[in-house]
Amino acid sequence: MSVTKPAFSLPVADLSAKLDTVQSVVDKVKAADGSVSIKALYDAAEQSGDPALAQAVDAIFYNDAFVIHRTTPSVGGCGGSGTTTSRPSTLDAAQVQTVRQALLDAKTALARADAVVHKDGKLSYAEARAVIRTGGLPAKLAASTIAAPAGYLVEYNAWADAVAQLYTTHEARVAFDAALVRAAEKHAATTPGAQAILWSYRQIASLGKAASMDEVEQTLQGAETSWLAKVPVFGRLERTRKGHLSDREISQLLGAKDLLAYVDEQKVKIKQNLGGGDYLEDFLAGKDLVGLEQVQDPDYQAGGSAVGMTPASPHPAPVGGSVIATGGC
Repeated sequence: MSVTKPAFSLPVADLSAKLDTVQSVVDKVKAADGSVSIKALYDAAEQSGDPALAQAVDAIFYNDAFVIHRTTPSVGGCGGSGTTTSRPSTLDAAQVQTVRQALLDAKTALARADAVVHKDGKLSYAEARAVIRTGGLPAKLAASTIAAPAGYLVEYNAWADAVAQLYTTHEARVAFDAALVRAAEKHAATTPGAQAILWSYRQIASLGKAASMDEVEQTLQGAETSWLAKVPVFGRLERTRKGHLSDREISQLLGAKDLLAYVDEQKVKIKQNLGGGDYLEDFLAGKDLVGLEQVQDPDYQAGGSAVGMTPASPHPAPVGGSVIATGGC
């Protein structure tokens, strides 16, 4: 189980250069009237073999602002009209200008993302995801330049899972101790009795052998020696009422003659178990859980597994101008 986060660093200058490539391709296939054929863009992407260019062309083609809506007479004699929605086969000069501006805005988006964690001219994983998770054509064009290094996603997910396991272990440890405090205070009639119960179970926990709270409850209820504990119905109430265990009963349960001395003995054992560490300051704080501090890592805090950075493969152009939705009577 690895708790070492894999390296991730994408120079912003390199990503911006990829956007310049997209603009160069657009300019190359642009017709005299300023229009651009979608098929020509896809052909150029396929010929280049560049996944980033293919994703950028996808972002342009699937941009909702370029969808064409046409009102057509309804068929079948029902009267009225219908709406046909389709993707464009060609971008007009105004739409090409929109793409140009979106590419400039994409560069700005990358520069801003660089400052999400710390500005150093490179995108960390958290900064890259900040770009991917935003919407709009500029953000999608910026995202098209971002691809995780080979094997990174697998390594990242392994790291995130390892950190999550450390976090879960620590949370369970803290929750158990809190429940243990409540149980000791509930069952013991005196403070020395409660402390003896508490530190007895803490000593076991420091060995990595913590009992479940169900087992603790059963043990403490079973330590009740009153004859009332054996009476049906009333016995349950007697074994669970607050302060039902006397110091004598707790001493008998733990095999301790002096409860306060017993507490001191358990603390000494705990220190030995922890190699000189303190239960509250070290064990309960999770200092033995190597890598736990990475729970505060910005990438881990972003949440979830690594997503959204798998390079796409260049592919032939979709059929431009095809109908994607119709409506009418």
